[in-house]
Formats: sequence, C-alpha cells, structure tokens
Amino acid sequence: MSVKILKNLSNIINAQKYIGRQTLYMLDFIGYGGVLLAENGYFIDINEIAELYFKIENNKNKEDLINSEGGREIIKHLLSLGNGRFTISENNLVVVERKDRRPLILHATVAQSPNFEGIHTLLILVDLDFEREIETSSLKIIFGLTEAEARLAKFISKGYTPSEIATDLNLSIATIRTQLASIYNKTRTRRQAELVSLVNKLSIIR
Repeated sequence: MSVKILKNLSNIINAQKYIGRQTLYMLDFIGYGGVLLAENGYFIDINEIAELYFKIENNKNKEDLINSEGGREIIKHLLSLGNGRFTISENNLVVVERKDRRPLILHATVAQSPNFEGIHTLLILVDLDFEREIETSSLKIIFGLTEAEARLAKFISKGYTPSEIATDLNLSIATIRTQLASIYNKTRTRRQAELVSLVNKLSIIR
C-alpha cells in the first residue's frame, strides 16, 4: 500500500468522524491489520489479520492483548524498531524494517470526535509480505478469460516471467505468448506491467 492510499484511507475514516469495529472489518476485507486503541494505548479490539500477525510474530492470542499491558508493550517494541517518532495523539506513519523481509508499516489515525466505546486511535498494520490473491474464477467472470488464461494472468500478477511459467506448467513459450496476447485483448492492456497493475487492483474481490 502506498503512502497516498494510506492517507486517502485516513481521510475517509476521518470524514465519517467515527472509528469503530466496522472499520476493522473493512481493513480485514482489503487485507490490512487493524487495532483499535484507547487513549492509554491499550487494545480495545483487533481484526483477524492483526490477530494472525500477533499470533505468528509474538505468540499472543487476542485475549492476551485486549485491555492488557501485553498489547501496549508489543506496539512499543515495534515502534522502537521503527524509523520515526510515534504518538497515538497524532496521525503517524512508521516503517519497521525486518531482517530478510519487507517492512511492516504502522499508520495511526486519530478519531476526530469522542467515541462511546472509548476508541481513540485506529492503528493500521500493513505487512508488505502479505499477499492477497484474486481467484481465477473472478478473472474469468470479469474479463471472460478461459481457465488457462486466468491462471496465466494470476502467475503474471505474482511476478513470474512467461518463460518461468512455461517451464512450471510444462507448456511451450509459444503457447504462453498466444494466451498472453488473448489476455491483453480481453483486459484491454498492452504490456505485462499494465496487466499486473490491473489484476492487483482486483485482489479485494473474493
């Protein structure tokens, strides 16, 4: 997720002047972790993706994190690894570098008005190693691709080259190029980079 998208998401949330549990569901749907924080930094609630992240990285279950010192300490540790200052009283963007992995992005959005649930800040977790893939069935419905074309488009969107795909699928490079030409025509794209961008825009679709 780019910084621009993060800021746009914050603007949408702030425009509603309300941060609640429905926001966590929205973040789950688009593939990002979400944590609702009280003014003292305690966790009020987390979504499924954040819960999975903390389970894998910190061996903590949701019940270990909500309304406890444990959740606040984990965030403090992450922030100590980040590249900037952070306070839950301001909108912030912090990049946490990780060895042999892409960074984890922490983005805080402060509620503009009091919340009856005591929610003060929404903390968005963007794990750049997390990949949400579109189903081939969706590509078939949206663009009228065949099963083989949808599978190829998905491979291309994940960064594979035509020659790598041909080897993996035990197909000739000529067959791959023919299928790719058909995909370009049906998706109204002209090059692989454009196709990758288009398919990735659809990763929100289940």
